[in-house]
Amino acid sequence: GGTPTNGYACPKNGAKKCASCPAGMEFADRARTSCKKSKSGLKCGGAACEYLWTGIGGTRVRDLTRNSRFPDKPNSVINLADPKKNKRKTFSMTSVGNNMGAMLEGFIKATATGRVTFATGSDDSSEVWAARSPNTMARLYKMVELRGCCRTVYGRASLYWVKDRAYYIKALVKEGGGGQYLNVGISMGYRTYEPIPVSVLVNLIS
Repeated sequence: GGTPTNGYACPKNGAKKCASCPAGMEFADRARTSCKKSKSGLKCGGAACEYLWTGIGGTRVRDLTRNSRFPDKPNSVINLADPKKNKRKTFSMTSVGNNMGAMLEGFIKATATGRVTFATGSDDSSEVWAARSPNTMARLYKMVELRGCCRTVYGRASLYWVKDRAYYIKALVKEGGGGQYLNVGISMGYRTYEPIPVSVLVNLIS
């Protein structure tokens, strides 16, 4: 029971302390007797973030990632979990202009135990990376890549995720001219999300 304010009771079977907290939550006190909603460990302060760079030429993702301003000096940062800033409420982005690049990141709370696969659709090139282990931003694997423009690619690589655990995902897009967009999809269990709704992402301090 409990509320996001006073915490959620989690000890079971007579235990005095919580063994762990659900994804998107953290211990509410040092005694570990309850859990509360986590604060975000991401730079935007939300469950999902968008970072945008302008004035970078090229159409390949490496044109962005090899630039000296990446990843620490984006031109703008958006909290995708804020409905006022992300009316689509999805793990996606669009922008108007030329010579831009963007990165999306967040922690997905797995809705089922089993293999997960990803999809990407973008203008121009894009990549999606994800973690095999929960609660970490390390050891990422490239899950799908689009070289070129303006279509959706479905990745064949898969990862084994456990239900209710939080897994890090990162997507990158690089555009040369004519506007930029990125839509990231995922298949978990019997459900496919295209693009991923922000509602399945959670705050986490990794």
